[in-house]
Amino acid sequence: MKRMLTGLVALVFLFASVARADDSFKVEYVSGKKGFETKIQGTLVISDQTLTMMDGKGVVFEVPLKTVTRVSSRVETINQNSFIRLNKNMAFVSVTTESADAAESILFTIDPKLADGLVAKIEFAAKKVKTDLGAGQPAQPAPKAPAKTNVPEAPQPTEVVIPSGTDVKVRLTRDLTSATAKAGESIEFSVTEDVVVNGCTVIQRAAPASGRILNVTRQLLSRGGKLEITVDSVKTVNGEIVPVRGRKSVQGNRTAIRAEEATIPSGTSLVATSDGDRSLALKAAPNALPQRGQSPSIGEKQAEPQKPTAQLTIDQVIQMVVAKLPDDIIIATIQKSPSKFELTPETLIKLKAAGVSDAVIRAMTR
Repeated sequence: MKRMLTGLVALVFLFASVARADDSFKVEYVSGKKGFETKIQGTLVISDQTLTMMDGKGVVFEVPLKTVTRVSSRVETINQNSFIRLNKNMAFVSVTTESADAAESILFTIDPKLADGLVAKIEFAAKKVKTDLGAGQPAQPAPKAPAKTNVPEAPQPTEVVIPSGTDVKVRLTRDLTSATAKAGESIEFSVTEDVVVNGCTVIQRAAPASGRILNVTRQLLSRGGKLEITVDSVKTVNGEIVPVRGRKSVQGNRTAIRAEEATIPSGTSLVATSDGDRSLALKAAPNALPQRGQSPSIGEKQAEPQKPTAQLTIDQVIQMVVAKLPDDIIIATIQKSPSKFELTPETLIKLKAAGVSDAVIRAMTR
């Protein structure tokens, strides 16, 4: 009888150790929107009270099992950010937790063969903890995440004021001459440097600016031609048009033999200044990932990364080429823009005739 009891105890310990080994899973923690997600590989451990994610450096986060309200291996969205399964060899598992404040979903990827087992383990452990609490132990509120030990980066302000008199450097995008120019005619410029206010870019390099021909005097036998142009407005990062002031005047040369027309070549630089204070609304910077050793902030949604809203047109691409901007700058501007170019055969012929390189055209097709 004694031998039987000893064998039974040994069997119980063996079963407990095997069960404990089954309570850890190799997973990958996924956070963020598709295209901007962050992944942390490690081990998800299901203990008596908590769900703990660990990697080679230590604890990534720890969630009380009593806060788990839903576990699923059929995940379409998390924090309202759509995910598309890019790797058919991995399965998604989401764990929804809830506190007195709000709910949040935590997303993992795992070997599909282990997905159902992970879901079942978490559901069983969470149900057991809640049952134990209901049997007489008073439910405790979910612990708050410990204070961060390092100072996070300051988020971008949601509103920035562009002070009156802020310099905006621009470049003319086409040749002008007093022989053909007309007073009042519209002209286009391109911004040559980012304009930064309080650490925030409010006007991007290559942003369009508009102006006009103010005065034109034709060349006469004894008098050279004269041109006067002005910059009137520029487009900001969020698509708003703000007024600016900038002028340039050119007088044609006069020699002993003849007088010449006034010319302003493409690429000529001007410095305009903002006309009056202008308040500009910007998107907030994305939230940082949870720090090591902290639970993910329950209910906190990750903001989408800021994207430029200015639409880029085919004519503006041609203007940048005419302004002799380097291809790498033009391509970077195209890649930052949300524009979708309709490249018909006629448009492609127009681009090649304007001198647009093959590399720029390929960037426009993506």
